[in-house]
Amino acid sequence: MNFAVEKFNHENPCHLAARERISLWSKESGSMVPMEPEQVGAHPFSVIARGESCGQVLGYSAITVVYDSVVGEFGGLVVSPHHRGSGIGAKLSETVVQEAKTALPELEQVIAFANGASLPLFQTRLGATVISDTAAIPAACWDLCALCPNRPPGFTPAAPVCCDVAVELHTYGEEG
Repeated sequence: MNFAVEKFNHENPCHLAARERISLWSKESGSMVPMEPEQVGAHPFSVIARGESCGQVLGYSAITVVYDSVVGEFGGLVVSPHHRGSGIGAKLSETVVQEAKTALPELEQVIAFANGASLPLFQTRLGATVISDTAAIPAACWDLCALCPNRPPGFTPAAPVCCDVAVELHTYGEEG
């Protein structure tokens, strides 16, 4: 399948029209923090995958928060239900990390809370490793987890427990 991954552009009518569909997919998955249409593209590093026509949106990914320009967090990875497993999620993830790294050369780490569907992608395609010491995760990363439909009972950002697996991608390369 031919597709392009592009930086989300608020002046591109194709990108703006895709927000409703991306929001719907995020809510249908039941395994991620749902996004409202106005949240799609609202993050400093957001990319969209689309097919050959304007209306053929295939997926979206974003890095939502960056801590001191050194740590970023995946804030969404959504792929059309009909195109999951086709490499679109991997390309979206690789591209959004590169966008963030280009803008912030000091970026060393990107954290993701990976569900069962995305964990293999993060580990095999992106080289992510599981974070065994979740106390090392910046506290603000847990704020999104408070909105998750699958959060465990009693969850608070002060005492985080996650239903997903926390993973980290190192972006600093060989010299890091």
